[in-house]
Amino acid sequence: MKTKLIIAALVCALSVNAAQAELNGSLGVKHTSEYYYRGAELSQDALQLNVGVGTNVSGLDVSVGYLTNQANDDTNTDTLSLQIGKTVLDKTLSLMAGAYNMDTDGAPDLTEVYIGAGLNIPLSPAVKIFRDTSDDLYTYEFGVSHAFDLSVADLTLTGVAGRTELTDTLDRDYTSISARLSRQIGAITPHIQVELVDTDTTSRDTVVCLGVDFKF
Repeated sequence: MKTKLIIAALVCALSVNAAQAELNGSLGVKHTSEYYYRGAELSQDALQLNVGVGTNVSGLDVSVGYLTNQANDDTNTDTLSLQIGKTVLDKTLSLMAGAYNMDTDGAPDLTEVYIGAGLNIPLSPAVKIFRDTSDDLYTYEFGVSHAFDLSVADLTLTGVAGRTELTDTLDRDYTSISARLSRQIGAITPHIQVELVDTDTTSRDTVVCLGVDFKF
């Protein structure tokens, strides 16, 4: 709760300076066969709603996000996030920092801060380092992605590899590879995604998602 209040306070403070700035919003709705987070399955057969708002404040890109995962088994997850970023070196390097709070039914809240960097070059390599504010545990994550224009649709391939510390003596390695097929029609983008998830402690699994995104 404390972190949620801090994030809300930061959003209010930033909104004062962003009053005259242009706001960009997005809304996404999708159904997913499973919901994985860092290789851990949180739920099955879920409906997700994702809302985001972004703007530019004093040369910084500021975005606020809210994700809710509503599962048939009532294992629901709500995530509130805030990110601040900036591109430098002629927009070749993207730097970011942020915080988020994840509330999952039947589990302790997860609150983390993070820093990251990405290169605006082919494959868009990016790295992030997360720190759990409660237990002083870290997660290291590396990802690449590339989009292909297929004329009738866009195909985006993404790969992620990470290591998350579960305790002081136990960690989990995880990987995911996904293929997302989408078609933008004005402000509406329907999409379908297939993701292969694997960890060093569980069997490989395939996740299928079907949804639509809106921009406003």
